[in-house]
Amino acid sequence: MQSYEYSEDFLDWLLSNEEASHLFEKIVGHSAKKSDFETIGVEIVAKCGGLPIAIKTIANALKNKSPRIWKDAVNQLSNSNPRKIQGMDADLSSIELSYEFLKCKEVKSLFQLCGLLKDGSRIAVDDLLRYVMGLRLLTNADTLEAARNRVHTLIDNLKSASLLFDGDSEDHAKMHRIIHAIAVSIAAEKLLFNIQNVADLKEELDKIDEAPTAISIPFRGIYELPERLGFLKLKLFLFFTENLSLQIPDPFFEGMTELRVLDLTGFRFHSLPSSLGCLINLRTLSLENCLVVDVAIIGDLKKLEILSLKHSSIEQLPREIGQLTCLKLLDLSNCSKLKEIRPNVISNLTRLEELYMGNSFTQWKVEGQSNASLGELKQLSRLTTLEVHIPDAQVMPQDLVFVELERFRICIGDVWSWSDGYETSKTLKLQLNNSTYLGYGMKMLLKRTEDLHLDELAGFKNVVHELDDEEGFARLRHLHVHNGPEILHILNSDGRVGTFPLLESLFLHNLINLEKVCDGKVRLNEDDKSFSNLRIIKVEGCHRVKHLFPFSLVKNLLQLQKVKVTDCTNLKLIVGKESENSAHKNGSISGVYFRKLHFLKLQHLPQLTSSGFDLETPTNTQGSNPGIIAEGDPKDFTSLFNERVVFPSLKKLKLSSINVEKIWLNSFSAIESWGKNLTKLTVEKCGRLKFLFSSSMVNGLEQLQQLDISHCKSMNEVINTRVGRDDNMIEMVFPKLVSLQLSHLPKLTRFGIGDSVEFPSLCQLQIACCPNLKIFICSCTEEMSSEKNIHTTQTQPLFDEKVGLPKLEVLRIDGMDNLRKIWHHQLALDSFTKLKDLDVEYCDQLLSIFPSNMLRRLERLEHLAVSECGSIEEIVEISSNCTVETAPGVVFRQLTSLKLHWLPRLKSFCPGIHISGWLVLKNLDVFECDKFETFSS
Repeated sequence: MQSYEYSEDFLDWLLSNEEASHLFEKIVGHSAKKSDFETIGVEIVAKCGGLPIAIKTIANALKNKSPRIWKDAVNQLSNSNPRKIQGMDADLSSIELSYEFLKCKEVKSLFQLCGLLKDGSRIAVDDLLRYVMGLRLLTNADTLEAARNRVHTLIDNLKSASLLFDGDSEDHAKMHRIIHAIAVSIAAEKLLFNIQNVADLKEELDKIDEAPTAISIPFRGIYELPERLGFLKLKLFLFFTENLSLQIPDPFFEGMTELRVLDLTGFRFHSLPSSLGCLINLRTLSLENCLVVDVAIIGDLKKLEILSLKHSSIEQLPREIGQLTCLKLLDLSNCSKLKEIRPNVISNLTRLEELYMGNSFTQWKVEGQSNASLGELKQLSRLTTLEVHIPDAQVMPQDLVFVELERFRICIGDVWSWSDGYETSKTLKLQLNNSTYLGYGMKMLLKRTEDLHLDELAGFKNVVHELDDEEGFARLRHLHVHNGPEILHILNSDGRVGTFPLLESLFLHNLINLEKVCDGKVRLNEDDKSFSNLRIIKVEGCHRVKHLFPFSLVKNLLQLQKVKVTDCTNLKLIVGKESENSAHKNGSISGVYFRKLHFLKLQHLPQLTSSGFDLETPTNTQGSNPGIIAEGDPKDFTSLFNERVVFPSLKKLKLSSINVEKIWLNSFSAIESWGKNLTKLTVEKCGRLKFLFSSSMVNGLEQLQQLDISHCKSMNEVINTRVGRDDNMIEMVFPKLVSLQLSHLPKLTRFGIGDSVEFPSLCQLQIACCPNLKIFICSCTEEMSSEKNIHTTQTQPLFDEKVGLPKLEVLRIDGMDNLRKIWHHQLALDSFTKLKDLDVEYCDQLLSIFPSNMLRRLERLEHLAVSECGSIEEIVEISSNCTVETAPGVVFRQLTSLKLHWLPRLKSFCPGIHISGWLVLKNLDVFECDKFETFSS
């Protein structure tokens, strides 16, 4: 646990559950551990949500108090009334003081609005924007764009005051439960009421003495509404429900002409209440997630500026909506049943600034037909935000231009799913069967796009040259190119400087004729910033690509962090030449550092031979880029990784279906410079690999936490000690390895050769389908005897004193056909003493599981499962010198589950010894063990 001071001013950070409980218990003292207090205390800490000042304040208020007072505190917290907890008022003033210190009226009003929302819920910036616009709470913010910028500024002010916190995206924020309770209290003083947890809404409304300005009912159990709301001066009314049967009476809104903001979320309307037409001054109307058919009455609300029907069930947008000539925002997002928009409805909304139609209406027609046409958008000269899906590019007018758009998510083509992710607020997804559809307006939009997806582009061979020849995608941050059968290059050789200067991610998928990312004539000079911001590249199914990066591009890839390359059947090199003399023209340097790369995945690359170059050049380091190193010896090419291409920050590496004999050089000194940060290594289906590491490399793997090796049909050992072996002792340590998995390695005979191997942190070990593995670590003497075909009659155990596993908790052994014995009678000190879970199956030659002298080490064993081991006669083997008198008296103290399945020769669990102390055993499962007679005899 981190160290922290219990000071008055710690609003700016939150505690973990453990830290919060520790702080609460420290203050209230021994009461927290008493049975009648403990459960209540856990609930109180949970409702404080890790906020230190809340925990400290409540704990001091409850110190030395009775359980009844503790229970009352839970109730008050549940109802957002912390002031009613005795002793809270003074300390909560620190939160109120933060509010009072807010400098402007606008930010205070926004804080009060947050108090009208449901406690603990995400706060959507768009919701706040629509409310403040309807209430006219912002000065000098006449447009939605200006208002949005202002709202974000106000939210930042609240975060700086620790009254709001970051949400899961920039479009959301969070308010702590205790701070929300204060916001509710402050808002009530301003006649803004959040009505919570009431059984009778009418009774609760009758308690309001003064004319309220705002009322919010956020997702409470309301089952009946009064005939009329009756608050004639009300300006804002928010009602969120999950009650499918709740209906709003027709006269409900009568007389409420002052209402400016109305949000009804989650209702199932038979029809909209007729009194809705009385709200003649309404500016913001939200009917989100509502079951509603006819919305024609909304056309009577002539002053309406913001209308949201998001997630509603409407099937038609009627002609009456076209009468809303003051409308600035129309949100039809996720109206999946919307099939008809009457012609000219959209074009009549000439003041519209934001139009949201994602996952909604797609039945666009050519102008003059029975449904809406895209040509109507040309009348919306103030439009700054557009979200729209156009399945058929042929209905797009060639003269449709979106010069003023600040935010857009536009999908063109029928291959797109709107629910897929969007990296930025300027996203364009294109599926074009013919380049003739790429008119002037679309080319202008391409220049402003930040997140570009291209799919099934027909008639395009070069992405940059044919889509943005003038600027080279100067603003693009993310590029996805899929299924382009004619695309040959992403970047061409037109001599332009600075293509893709801001690009952060590049995804290339199923480009079956792509030859190179950059064509063979590209030369990047020292001032060229092309790809200089690239952080992620993923290439899949590009079968003609022979190298991933050309040499001339590598010097710009200093920000690269993640690389995934899969299913590229002809890829031979990670970094390769552009032409036969290209390396000489680039300064005769042939080695590079990817200094920030932390993730590398290479999968299904049958031709991949090296990460380095296939070209030898004279060494000349003068004037070289700091990210480039001189070339190595030609023999470097015998391994996948060598000193030509180095990844000093690599943390995760996955190699799958790579046809190489060696991954690293045997004497690769650079392992100490980049291997020291490696935390996870996965190697699978590399059929020519005979070993993974040399023994000299092991000490460089200081941070390795997870090692998975599987389906390598030629691997006979994980660590090779023959290379460079001398007469010194071979002692290997994997200091931070937590998980080790060896599976489907048919030729594996040992983990390695050495005097010892230590796994001081290993918690989980799985060995599966390694039929020739008999001994984990083989000594040099044992190896020499094996090489000279000197056979011994003594059964070799899998684990002996050379293997250190002091923290192992989970052990799985599966499919070890030739294993006859798991443990030697002599083991390393403390090895296997933490074992909790043991599962052994399909080991046909195994005669027993434990030697009797190991039982003392199994005090923590909780789960034991043995199945499909045809030769096992006993679970615990009694040695010749073990008698009833010398055997351990109490074993398996913690065993809760025992499973014995399909053991045809099993006779007893432990013959000749009494087993006692099985006090916590809950599950006993014995199946198809026909000769099994007793657990002890």
